[in-house]
Amino acid sequence: MRLTVVVDAAVFGGAEHLVGLLLPRLPASVRPTLLVSEPVPPPLVAAAAQSGTEVRRFRAPRGKADVLRLAALVRQLARTRPDVIHVNMATAANNRHALAVAVRLRSGVVPVVHSLVPVTSRPQQRHLNRTWRRVPVSVSTSQAVAAQLVSDIGLDPDRLRVIRPGVPVRAPGLPRPPDEPLHVVSVGRLSREKGHDVLVAALRRLLEGGARVRATLVGDGPERAALERAAAGLPIAFTGHVSDVNAVLDTADVFCLPSRNEAIGMALLEAMMAGIACVASDVGDVATLAPDIAVVPAGDVAALADALSALARSPADREALGAAAHRRASADFDVDSMTAGLVSVYEVAVGAPHGRSS
Repeated sequence: MRLTVVVDAAVFGGAEHLVGLLLPRLPASVRPTLLVSEPVPPPLVAAAAQSGTEVRRFRAPRGKADVLRLAALVRQLARTRPDVIHVNMATAANNRHALAVAVRLRSGVVPVVHSLVPVTSRPQQRHLNRTWRRVPVSVSTSQAVAAQLVSDIGLDPDRLRVIRPGVPVRAPGLPRPPDEPLHVVSVGRLSREKGHDVLVAALRRLLEGGARVRATLVGDGPERAALERAAAGLPIAFTGHVSDVNAVLDTADVFCLPSRNEAIGMALLEAMMAGIACVASDVGDVATLAPDIAVVPAGDVAALADALSALARSPADREALGAAAHRRASADFDVDSMTAGLVSVYEVAVGAPHGRSS
């Protein structure tokens, strides 16, 4: 099976991380090509190199009137001679031009949608509905995203599969000494929807109350300068992008996902797999992970501070929650299961009539 994975992203977020995990794990029966927009995120290049995947580049169309780039994308996609095209979509509207191009080729097409961002424009809803009616099977990485695709663009639920994201199975990290300050780690793009300002405010509240706590925020983004100003004088380290996230997770007592908007969060799954006690906002599918993680209302500084304070006071509770998180991640979020699920959908797409409508 010749598989072309189309990625349109200038940053390496959860949607791109999933592709990076997928490429080296595809079975020998699948021959992948990565078609990625410029600038190419370096971790994607590394993942392609690890798997021996050919990388082709394109310039992302700036709109449906960008005829030159659309024509170039058609040529690039056709040159890969795909049996099936995996169109990676951070949101339902992201990479929509590549999806529209893909459905016009005589290939199977599988859009894979990752993030929970509503489509509110009526013209865009109609355009996406027309495109998706020609797709025999689509994938979302959470139930929340699946529900949004059905409600916002009228996607037929019978032609939609939910395949949970997966992360590599690993042994949990070693427990940290209980007499040290609580180390809280958060990983993600430093943008408003990720809610790091809520975490900073909760940490300030804890520290002003006399708690012994420090934090490390891994990632970069447009909110970094504002967050650093808000964290001035607090024991909070900003690392920027790091190549080995697991090494940072292994120093954590608690992982925090303070997002305002999230489908489920690849970083949260990695922290669970590392056996860390996790506190996360009640967004997307996160609540389905309780009681194996602690869930708090999104944007609620007091609730987040209280949850972190309770874990700071009880190393035993941290250890128990971390063990439960590791068991849950190992059972439900194994990257090999994710890969097998996606390959099964590719096989459905290859065998389906191209351009089917309903």
